[in-house]
Amino acid sequence: VSALELIAKQYENMAVNSCTSNKSSIQCQIIQAFLDSCFVSFRRQVNVSSLQSVIETLLPWVEIVDYDKISRDTLDAVYKC
Repeated sequence: VSALELIAKQYENMAVNSCTSNKSSIQCQIIQAFLDSCFVSFRRQVNVSSLQSVIETLLPWVEIVDYDKISRDTLDAVYKC
């Protein structure tokens, strides 16, 4: 579980670091929206209450997460703004 928290923190840091120079850039908006959508999916489908539950739910999530849909939804949301 600690490893997952470190991974989540690293993604957060990557998004912040990539956007510090120009927070309003379209690239920044896209990466932030994409990572937010992935994290929402992760939180909804991966049980982090114990190591055993993480093991049982993480790999199935990786196999079923629809990155294409997340990408389309992200681009639709960013370009509608």
